[in-house]
Amino acid sequence: MSRKWRNRIRLIVCLLLVLCGAAYLLFQLRYAPLVKKAAMLKMDNDAAGVINDAIESVVESGKVDYNKLVTLEKGSDGTVTVLKSNMAAINELKYDILDAVSQRILDFSTEKITLPAGSIFFPEFFSGHGPEIPIRLATLRSSGAQLESRFSDAGINQTRHEIIVVVSIEVTIVTPAGTIDVPVSSNAVVAETIIVGGVPDTFVTLG
Repeated sequence: MSRKWRNRIRLIVCLLLVLCGAAYLLFQLRYAPLVKKAAMLKMDNDAAGVINDAIESVVESGKVDYNKLVTLEKGSDGTVTVLKSNMAAINELKYDILDAVSQRILDFSTEKITLPAGSIFFPEFFSGHGPEIPIRLATLRSSGAQLESRFSDAGINQTRHEIIVVVSIEVTIVTPAGTIDVPVSSNAVVAETIIVGGVPDTFVTLG
């Protein structure tokens, strides 16, 4: 091979490297943030659905009983004056829910998750179309569950007491634009009852 051709090959290789470098910088500066944002929204929606499915599975299993979670104490006139929470039952419910969530997230991590490229790069014209950009759920970093109360009017001299579980997790996902930690939170009513009278004077927190 002549020296002239070797110089041409070197020039072509240099130009290709420059073009690749420019394309990489363009992607990182302009498109990587869009990919990360879209991936976070996608994961937030999908993971929230997984959490709700896990909570629903625990509720449908029959393990949740309002009377086991909260004890109602009544006054001399028959109205409920004190609500006392059973922390042992509450902690057991939290464990069951988090265990179900962890298992569902583990199963979810093996599923193929993708984003249509058109929805990111040219959403005005190709939303929902184009090559699929892969997203992979790498790990469940942390999880936690809290129970909250909500009181609402249920009719004449009646109060509805709802027990709501709030599940928060943080997952790590891998995208072509890099690794991202995504916090996800979802809540659902797990038990409720109707109390005759107004909101009780004393309520021991659900923890």
